[in-house]
Amino acid sequence: MKHLPRATAGSWSGMMLALALACTSACSSSSPPGGPGGAAGAGPGGAAGAALGGAGGAAPASLGQGGHVLVAEILESASTNSRSMKVEIFADASAERTIGPPTALEEQTGGGLGPLDGTPKSFPPGSTEALVFVQTLARVNDVSAIPIRRDCTKSTSFGTTTTVRVSGKTSGDLQCIDSESDAGDVTTGEALYEACHALERSL
Repeated sequence: MKHLPRATAGSWSGMMLALALACTSACSSSSPPGGPGGAAGAGPGGAAGAALGGAGGAAPASLGQGGHVLVAEILESASTNSRSMKVEIFADASAERTIGPPTALEEQTGGGLGPLDGTPKSFPPGSTEALVFVQTLARVNDVSAIPIRRDCTKSTSFGTTTTVRVSGKTSGDLQCIDSESDAGDVTTGEALYEACHALERSL
């Protein structure tokens, strides 16, 4: 697989500003104004700019020129009955979803477990799901600081974990956010999980 350039932790704010610039150019050419919007209700072309335009810092030159730069990764672990999954989100608000190998149960039964099994998906620049994810991620100061419950019981057969990796930092399991915690941004963390879920389950 081709190795893509990654944003470093020190360039986070600059990366987010450049992401807005790249989205404004790429997304507006593929979607008409007033099309499906993200959380802010704007069309895809302006949604990222509106959400991320306040981020400061110097932008890497490649981002503003259509560079295919990896911004974040969503990782969902496998379980007894479900495959692992990875979603890569790029600076042009595109995304690539890949599915892990068949589970032992699938190999034993010779059957799939749902419409996502073995079906990777490419989200083109300006996709609503990717834009919403980017908008939400821009409001998170540190994904690793999102408060997570220590006790998070799950089904042995269907239990998975969902984490986000950004600029060298990885969140805890976003399925287990501690909604009663006073530390970290609980509301934004929950919104980030919903944005992850949309990218993972979009058909």
